[in-house]
Amino acid sequence: MPGNVPDDPLRSIVAGTATITGDAYFHSLVRHLASALEVRCALVAELPKGGSDLVATLAVWDRDGFTENFEYALAGTPCENVVQQTLCFYPSDIQRLFPRDRVLVDMGAESYLASPLPDSSGQALGLLAVIDDRPMEDDPQARDLLTIFASRAGMELERQRSEAKLRASEERTRRIVEGALDAVITIDAEGVVTGWSARASATFGWSEEEALGRTLAELIIPEENREPHRAGLERFAETGEGPLLGQRVEIDGLHRDGHRIPLELSIATIQTGGSHEFSAFVRDLTRRRQNEEARRKLEARIQDAQKAESLAVLAGGIAHDFNNLLTGILSHAGTARRQLAPDSSVQQALAHVVQGSKLAAHLTGQLLAYAGKGSFEVRPLDLSAEVRGLESLLQSQVRAPARLELDLADPLPAIAADPVQVHQILLNLVINGAESLEENGSVRIRTRAVELSAPEIDELVAGSAAQPGPHVALEVEDNGCGMDAETLGRIFDPFFTTKKTGRGLGLAAALGIVHRHGGSIHVDSSPGAGTRFRVAFPVSEGDPRAVERRAQGDLSGRGLVLVVDDDAYVLQGVYYALESYGYSVILAESGEAAVEFYRRRSEEIDLVLLDMTMPGMGGVETFKALRAIRPDVRVLVATGYDQQEAARQFAHEQLAGFLRKPYDPEDLAAEVKRLLGAAPGVPAEALALDPLEALRASYRRELPEKLDALEAAVRAARDGGDRDEARDLAHTLKGTCGFYGFDTLSTALEGVEERLGSAEEVDWDELDQALHRTRSSLPKRA
Repeated sequence: MPGNVPDDPLRSIVAGTATITGDAYFHSLVRHLASALEVRCALVAELPKGGSDLVATLAVWDRDGFTENFEYALAGTPCENVVQQTLCFYPSDIQRLFPRDRVLVDMGAESYLASPLPDSSGQALGLLAVIDDRPMEDDPQARDLLTIFASRAGMELERQRSEAKLRASEERTRRIVEGALDAVITIDAEGVVTGWSARASATFGWSEEEALGRTLAELIIPEENREPHRAGLERFAETGEGPLLGQRVEIDGLHRDGHRIPLELSIATIQTGGSHEFSAFVRDLTRRRQNEEARRKLEARIQDAQKAESLAVLAGGIAHDFNNLLTGILSHAGTARRQLAPDSSVQQALAHVVQGSKLAAHLTGQLLAYAGKGSFEVRPLDLSAEVRGLESLLQSQVRAPARLELDLADPLPAIAADPVQVHQILLNLVINGAESLEENGSVRIRTRAVELSAPEIDELVAGSAAQPGPHVALEVEDNGCGMDAETLGRIFDPFFTTKKTGRGLGLAAALGIVHRHGGSIHVDSSPGAGTRFRVAFPVSEGDPRAVERRAQGDLSGRGLVLVVDDDAYVLQGVYYALESYGYSVILAESGEAAVEFYRRRSEEIDLVLLDMTMPGMGGVETFKALRAIRPDVRVLVATGYDQQEAARQFAHEQLAGFLRKPYDPEDLAAEVKRLLGAAPGVPAEALALDPLEALRASYRRELPEKLDALEAAVRAARDGGDRDEARDLAHTLKGTCGFYGFDTLSTALEGVEERLGSAEEVDWDELDQALHRTRSSLPKRA
């Protein structure tokens, strides 16, 4: 539908425009923008200048191709309104609203969305518009997309204008003084200054009166070049030749205050009577060198971004293959353990294989998150159990004879968190503490249930949305060197580090993770007295032992399972695992083979275990083909991506269940047994597959109260209170909503945060309207 933004339009437009400039950039921008927003027309135009009242288009894409650029009068068109505001949107009836706009009439336009092209001072240079012959929906993503690329197009138009002005200026200068540089200095055969232009004064700091009559060497030539300068004058007097005559060279000169100036120098001789003078044409290269350095840094950043994108693709591929490998390892190891006697000496070795594989699975989860294919896997956690499970890894970060000490409360209330992110917090805090230790120091990890009071909340690091009430605290305390007040005030700044080889990202990352989980952090430290970090997470209603209980009991069963995966090692491991639990198994190494098997034996097959990512016919295509054969097919999707990504790819489809790779035989058998006992064709959301759904529902119930708190903070700021407090609250609420998947609400809150954080005076009436839109964005269901 027009106005709906398809998946990842930002990347597609960036990919189509990143490496081009000038008119080619505008042409590529409108073509990709029209495609991304699925509209009939996109255009970029330059607003009137120099007394003209005509708007001139720079590039126009209409339906299936570019059209000739044209001019049209600004008055009586919607474009006239664009320059008065940041965005102009008419979802329908655009011809009726602007009947004098012949362009809209001739096009048969129905809807219009446009943004001004701002220059570096915020003035509108032009506009970027999309037009359709159908009504548009008000899509915040479409608005954001148009605003982003309008800003980029404004930069490009400003750059073109600047270049045009620069070319005109350079041409005028060239015609006035052919071959001359900025400063003009003349000296006699003895090196005494006889001419000194105003630009020479500006470049070197000496006035004309001060420079005339003094030698050039004592004014601007660095000490190491004064002897070659003197020798060059003598050589010319003897031979009439000089190494620098007729050449343009780059050298260093001296300013009056002693600092060096990079110069471009050209020297010519002038004969006056019976003697010679030398004219030096000198240009200060400082700005050029600065621009070159800025361009070099920009190119380096672009190269880094391209490397990061390549690494992300590589990381996603490695994680996919590694998840398959781990699935096979876990399947084989689990099957072997079931076939061995409980008291077998091999049991412990296999248990270590399983434990190591599950730790490796956490690493693949981080790789997938880096690749943009994974997100938080929020579930109820027992914080003490997470610390115990990570003890050996944490111990390895504390070098002997220093000690790692654990003081863990048991039992603890559950928290709602992503285990991989919690592990990252633990590692960062323990590493930070360990690196501050003397030889016999210690790092102590403590967990406990606490009640956060209002005074305690006031002492938290800024950015937390913590509320008084029950929390679970994680404390990491060391008796190392400690920190002074200046260092303590900067430890969470990105890229700040006191270590020679540090990147300064560990504590900044930990702070971001804590705040995205709705938690808080407090730090106590002083020189020589060690450091204590206290992280607090709000208590959750979930049960961290729910997954363990699912695996209890007799998991054996009967039925025929079609396993579809392109990895032979996964197929082999799953085959042995399912057979050991009593199931019959058919293996298919591709989507095409699976469809063929199912076409022949659909009445016999009770369940399909389907890999989501396969070459050729992928998981989604295979699923649709199976449903075409039998609409009530039971499909259990297996993938290394998280459930949100799977739900996105299988949108509106009726999945029986979801199993995240790598999984062990118990997870697989429990899920298969559960599904074969369920009614066919049950929507995935009705099966309560993931504790995230329950957590999202719980957070959804809290949202009205949180929005009330934000509105109260805004009212207080309007009455003269702390505007930053309201902005921080909006920032935290935005991040948490994005974390739980309430994207529309998160985007609306971003607008509120931007208005509160603006350096300009806040339009409170406009902010009230933004808050009202935020309230209307409240999700109707979790």
